[in-house]
Amino acid sequence: MYKQVETDKTATTVGGEFTPVATLADEYGGRCQIAVDDHCYVLRLKQDDGTYKTTPYIFQEAFNVLVTLPEPKYNSVSDINLVGNINDADKGDNKGNWAGLGDIYG
Repeated sequence: MYKQVETDKTATTVGGEFTPVATLADEYGGRCQIAVDDHCYVLRLKQDDGTYKTTPYIFQEAFNVLVTLPEPKYNSVSDINLVGNINDADKGDNKGNWAGLGDIYG
């Protein structure tokens, strides 16, 4: 059964490192990290190679921890930079074509 333990300072996915906001562990060596991604909480489970992979499942023990956490906030420089770039979306010839989303102005 998973139980909340001291939060790990960092953890790794195949794509890079992230900072957990909560960590759970079970008696069999299983480990779950709760992190913030795009202003949403995500669960990542430890894989055999030591990296973490996002899971779509919210199990009871993780839910119990999630309800104690504050509303997710911006958690990285890339999130803040992304929001800053939104203001530039309507400048120049690519009006409304920010991030390849197409012409949002019809």
